[in-house]
Amino acid sequence: MDLAYINGVPQGPHEVNLIAQGFTWVHTNTIAPTQFNIINMAMNSGWPDRIDPHSHHGLNTHLVIKGDLYIQRQGHRGIRERYVISSFRGGTRQDLVPPNTTYSGASSGGCTFIEGHKCLSPQSAERFIDRGTLKLVRKPGATWRHPNDSDLKSWLRTVKFDPEGKAYPDFLKGEKPILDTSQVHPPIPRDFLNDLSEWFENEWQNRG
Repeated sequence: MDLAYINGVPQGPHEVNLIAQGFTWVHTNTIAPTQFNIINMAMNSGWPDRIDPHSHHGLNTHLVIKGDLYIQRQGHRGIRERYVISSFRGGTRQDLVPPNTTYSGASSGGCTFIEGHKCLSPQSAERFIDRGTLKLVRKPGATWRHPNDSDLKSWLRTVKFDPEGKAYPDFLKGEKPILDTSQVHPPIPRDFLNDLSEWFENEWQNRG
């Protein structure tokens, strides 16, 4: 199996720029101006108005195309850091967020930006598929049936991911599976799980 861009190629020079930096997986997002008044929140454009707190297993980046993005993240020794990236003259357009760093984002005037990842986790893959950026490709010779989108996204969203794990762990050596499916429902068919585990192991074994 493989994961591939639906359009075959990244979209636009900014996405190409990030891929040239080694961020293989890119997606363009837009957020509305952040609203802190509950009454006003119902009046926005329909886009999300913030980046909720979250983290990624690998290095990731944000490149602002238009607008401003205020990032708050957990810094050294747990001290919170705040900074802004923007398309305004004299501003910095791009940041780098270290692996396993919890961060959130807001915007005063709205923002269109590209997120980039050097390696793709199952949860990020689910978001990219849900947003129409990536698709699952079934390679010739595969024995598994192509899952429907609902099951595929549910599996990717709920599987427990360990980037240090193995597709075929030797438990006697203390190895762990790269994908722990003990809490996944409906169950992932074994032949598809094997291919999925191999893909993520290959994705992360030479991560940057």
